[in-house]
Amino acid sequence: MSSTLPSPNKEASEGVSLLSRHAWLAPLILVVLNALLTLPEILTERIYPWDDALYAANGTFFLTLFQSLPAVIADPMSWMTEYYRQYPALFVRRQPPVFSIIESGIYGILGISAISAKLTVFLFSSIFVIGWFMAIKIWTNRTSIAFLTGLLTLSLPMTVQLSTAVRLDIPALAFFVWALYFFHGFEERKRISFPTICLVCILLAGSLYTYQLPMFGVIALFVYWATSNWPNNLKDNGIYVAAGIFTLLMIPLIVFTLKFAYDNVAGVVGKTVKDFEVFTPVDSKLDPKYWLYYLGIAWDIYRLPTLALFFWLATKWKFPIKNWEIFMLLWILAAYLGFSLFPSKGDRYAYYFMLPALSLAAGAFADFWSIADARRRFLRPVLTVTLVMAISWNIISIPGARPPLTTGFDAVAKGLTSDLGSGNILYHGRLESAFIYYVAKEDRQRKLRVLRSGNELTADQDIAEFMSKTPIDVIVMQEDTSKQGNGYAEVYQPVYRKLVDLLSAPDSPFRPWREFKIRYGVPGNENDVALQAYIRKDAGAVR
Repeated sequence: MSSTLPSPNKEASEGVSLLSRHAWLAPLILVVLNALLTLPEILTERIYPWDDALYAANGTFFLTLFQSLPAVIADPMSWMTEYYRQYPALFVRRQPPVFSIIESGIYGILGISAISAKLTVFLFSSIFVIGWFMAIKIWTNRTSIAFLTGLLTLSLPMTVQLSTAVRLDIPALAFFVWALYFFHGFEERKRISFPTICLVCILLAGSLYTYQLPMFGVIALFVYWATSNWPNNLKDNGIYVAAGIFTLLMIPLIVFTLKFAYDNVAGVVGKTVKDFEVFTPVDSKLDPKYWLYYLGIAWDIYRLPTLALFFWLATKWKFPIKNWEIFMLLWILAAYLGFSLFPSKGDRYAYYFMLPALSLAAGAFADFWSIADARRRFLRPVLTVTLVMAISWNIISIPGARPPLTTGFDAVAKGLTSDLGSGNILYHGRLESAFIYYVAKEDRQRKLRVLRSGNELTADQDIAEFMSKTPIDVIVMQEDTSKQGNGYAEVYQPVYRKLVDLLSAPDSPFRPWREFKIRYGVPGNENDVALQAYIRKDAGAVR
């Protein structure tokens, strides 16, 4: 008597067919998962007080620029110089403007706040989630691989960290993954049309005009295009047209970078600039540690993607390498070597070569799932448990990947702007960028100017001379949170002592005025930080 039970392979085929018929549900699930993992933090008025505050301040700058357009058009350099003198905590000089312009639009709708800034990132992260799924789906022709890649990506602690911070990585990658989607969708037809070439180049340029770090993925894409059908592709005029259009689009960015952000370039091709020295763990490019640095980072910070990459490598004895996997390998290699070339190194940079590794892991998982048959009945339960454990490991690790944040500066800024009205404020302390961001937020009439002690003063400078040249109405002293040897103590501590001596002297021109409290630390482990404001004794009446 013949059995009526379906074979495992038939079940697998039916499962794949079911998934394909309802493929639209997969990106929807990923978007919802992204929202669940990120919105609780996004909707909280707190911010990473350094780079995030600077990127958030860029949006304030562009919103003010658009609101003051007649004055800007009349004398743009004068207007921008004066704005920077008032609120110098900006990244507009070092980074291209796409994100900041869109952020300014969100500010115009929702108001200026850390929440609005993070919601701008959330908008991009939603676009990234859908684009990453669509790109993997069209490159692999497998909905299951795209969905698994999305699950592994969204649950990765660094993805959550970048999606809840005011950073440019996810927005830039959102443009890049959609470029991958449109590129491959038409590449399969063996000839990419001119409109598609333009669209792909615009998306790639949009990525780099948001943030320059996806550049190695862009390089990998062009290398893949040129070599995937060697040497026939070199006879295709499309690749030369694309290279020409892309080069033309890059010229303004190159000019901008060389003219206004040369310190970024110097940090790659020359000696590390002073601002970046703290991020340069290995001095010599001849030292093997210089090139192996990210191997340690991959194991310490991205252990699951690293293990997943080894898992993929182990499957190659069974499954031949596919074209899309070749591109992902090129992306990993280009990003690893490219970021290793930078003297300035960081945990976040490794994300750019860990991201394609996740797609390889998902592909290996799907390959093993497809060969489950009567002889390998154990395989699917093992794979299912492994996947659940991997995603659970990611999610459990998310709280431990949170950076220190600060809250309470909005109340400080409201108090100062309402009571002081106008004048020059000197802020001393490492959290200066967050302070300046919130003061600019409250000071919509632009009657205040904020100076940073770390930039205005040095350890050997005569503070009295500085005060005579730059009249200061209020000094805000942050409780000293810098520690000796952390790379910032040498900047802040000598100046801190000078200011304390000035303010405690019997003939000090300043008197204690107000005291504020802010919160600073990793969420769930925050501490109060005191801010003591001193006002000039000869200042007029203040509210």
